[in-house]
Amino acid sequence: MDRKQITTFDAIVIGSGQAGTPLVFKLASEGQKVAFIEKEHFGGTCVNNGCTPTKAYVASARRMWEAQHGDELGIEIPPGPKQTFAP
Repeated sequence: MDRKQITTFDAIVIGSGQAGTPLVFKLASEGQKVAFIEKEHFGGTCVNNGCTPTKAYVASARRMWEAQHGDELGIEIPPGPKQTFAP
C-alpha cells in the first residue's frame, strides 16, 4: 500500500482573480502556508479575457475616433488613420 503524504495549509485560496491573488500574497507575507488553486489562467477572467482586454479595445476605439474627428477637436490630423487589429 502506497503512503501518501498529507500536506496541511493555513489557508486554501481558490481562484486567482482580483481578490485571490492579493489575498495569497498577504497571507504568505504574514508567514501562513497557503495553497493557491487556479483551474485555468492565473489572473482570472478580468485580466485574461474580461476587463483588461476590453479596456484595451475601448481605448483603441477612442483613439481612432479622436484621429477621425480631430477637426471637431481643433486638431488637424492628416487623412488615413485606419484600424489594423482584428476585433
